[in-house]
Amino acid sequence: SVDFSRYGIGMETEHCFSIGDHVSLVIRTDDSTVTEITGIICNRTKLDQSFRCGIRFHLGIKDDELDLLEEHVSAVIH
Repeated sequence: SVDFSRYGIGMETEHCFSIGDHVSLVIRTDDSTVTEITGIICNRTKLDQSFRCGIRFHLGIKDDELDLLEEHVSAVIH
């Protein structure tokens, strides 16, 4: 991943997703799965040999679940 917050994630991928595509993500560390979450592609930029996509997480998630997700993932990627 390139960028992460409680509201979404920016990531680089070889797949050319379309804006508006719904995606399912599994966020994991080397030894365990942190969470499974759904989102929507809200922007896409062509890089040299890949794409950078902005994914907004599904808004039906409760704030306490977002707090926990942000806490766990931030500990791993920062």
